[in-house]
Amino acid sequence: MTKQCFYCYKPMCLLVLILLFSCSNVSNSKNEFSLSFPYTLSIKKVLNGSSPGLPPSLSQIADSIEYVKLGLVGGKLLGRISNVKVTQSHIFLTTVNEGALMFNRSGEFITRLGKLGKGPGEYSQALGVVPVEGKGLVAVKAYPLGDFPIYDYDGEFVHRLGRHDGGSNTTTYFKGGLLSGDDLGFFSRKTGYMLLSRTLDDDTLFFRQSHHDDFLNTNSWKKLQHYIGTWISPYNVDTVLVYENAVDTIFSFNGKELAPRYILDIGKYNGKYTDRLTLPTKAVAEASTQYIFFFETQAHLFVQMLVRNKPWLVWLDKQTGLTQGKQYPVEFWPETTLGIARSDKTFLPNDYDGGPDFWPRTTMSSRLGVSWFYAYELMDMESPSTRVASNKVAQSRLDSMVENLTMEDNPVIMIVHYKGRQ
Repeated sequence: MTKQCFYCYKPMCLLVLILLFSCSNVSNSKNEFSLSFPYTLSIKKVLNGSSPGLPPSLSQIADSIEYVKLGLVGGKLLGRISNVKVTQSHIFLTTVNEGALMFNRSGEFITRLGKLGKGPGEYSQALGVVPVEGKGLVAVKAYPLGDFPIYDYDGEFVHRLGRHDGGSNTTTYFKGGLLSGDDLGFFSRKTGYMLLSRTLDDDTLFFRQSHHDDFLNTNSWKKLQHYIGTWISPYNVDTVLVYENAVDTIFSFNGKELAPRYILDIGKYNGKYTDRLTLPTKAVAEASTQYIFFFETQAHLFVQMLVRNKPWLVWLDKQTGLTQGKQYPVEFWPETTLGIARSDKTFLPNDYDGGPDFWPRTTMSSRLGVSWFYAYELMDMESPSTRVASNKVAQSRLDSMVENLTMEDNPVIMIVHYKGRQ
């Protein structure tokens, strides 16, 4: 190569090097944050107002949204819905007047799962429903005994799984077992537990009483038992998330062991997991964190909570590590003297199709969340066509459905399909 040619190529080589260096910096900046567990969320900064923000909207987290209007059941309207579960082919739900019911994904009523009564295979009220996919079975959480009668997809009674001492909060079927969390203050009773998994034949697969055995049945826990509970949120086929509010920690559960996943640092423990295992009474009393609900997608963690009787929504962007939050107006439940603020008024704004704002009442996985609305609620809200929406086709479809609703229609199930990691 001649000297002249070398000088011709030199600027081009420098330009290539600059571009490569720039691309390398961009890649490094994008990958600068790497989420590792256990991860501490500095919620205390959010509560102090140092990390305000607006929650992600549905257009940011949703791939698509389904609305399924439920058909009439024997020509009748449904009463208040207490629980809904959605599978690939079916919708299962419990109501106060009809017990447990099964619909297809188009909303057509299929069958009752047992019936109200006191005979074999009957119950006074259905509090929850757990589909056992792959087996064609459904377990119904029954009142008043707290046991689980089990039915096939034809609604026929199969057998009854007896009640375990202690309460039963959120329940799901996971890796061959009916997985339940205790909601009755497990620190104040010897029979209480944090997490229990049983086969449908009542064989125990996993049992964890608590992280604080030394505090069982002490007076301090008896006074604070209304703060104590376990909440379960399915994540994927290999992982269920379990929140134990006595230690402000969300655990991962793989069917065999619990591992701390997220520590919610509200400012009383300096964010140390070990402190939560030794100072629970002081923390619960001073921080007054109540009624924490959460769900996790592949891109975000959302935490709905009451802190000092004020409703908050806190979220973590898992790609950047940014934790932000928003406080919502304080509202109280009607006809109650408890003085506890409502925590169900926090939501994600719906700018996907202009429909109702969303918070999942049921989490099926990191890719699927479920809520429901009565016909009058959708009829009373602002028309979807007048709201901001990123998906105009979905907006038009929803607007047409709402316009044709009447007071004689059953509730509408809202199924949100979350985006995967971007």
